[in-house]
Formats: sequence, structure tokens, C-alpha cells
Amino acid sequence: MKQLRNLLPSNSGLKCKVEHLVEFHFAPEGITEVATERDVDMIVMGVRESGMNAPRLAARTPWAIAHEVVCRAKCPVLTVRA
Repeated sequence: MKQLRNLLPSNSGLKCKVEHLVEFHFAPEGITEVATERDVDMIVMGVRESGMNAPRLAARTPWAIAHEVVCRAKCPVLTVRA
């Protein structure tokens, strides 16, 4: 949690409440379910290239997970390339 909190310093000047949360779920469903339960205003996700180009693995890449979250979410989703 400390590393997660350090990604957004307290002096960042944001005028909204930021909640850091770590849970373990199947990624797309878990992210969108927690967002709905907590009535969040925005989901922010870090994504990076997996280096896997095989078509059979495409559904497991971080970008595919982000796509699923964007499709399922009831709020805006911001993806940040890591």
C-alpha cells in the first residue's frame, strides 16, 4: 500500500478524495464490481505491453483487460501506459 500511495504524492494538488485499494479478483469483473459497489467517479489503470504477440494469448494481455474494464464500467476509465 505504501508503494501505491507514493505514486500520487499528498502535495499533488488534487481537489478530490483519492482512495487506494488492493483486492484480489478476476481483473475485469473485480475492478468493475468494486467500482460499482463503491460508486466511484473514475477508474485509473496502469497498463503495459506484455511482449506476447501470440493470438491465443491476446485475451490475457493488460490492454485486453483494460478494454474489458472500459466496456463494463459505469464510470470513466483512464488508462496510463506504464
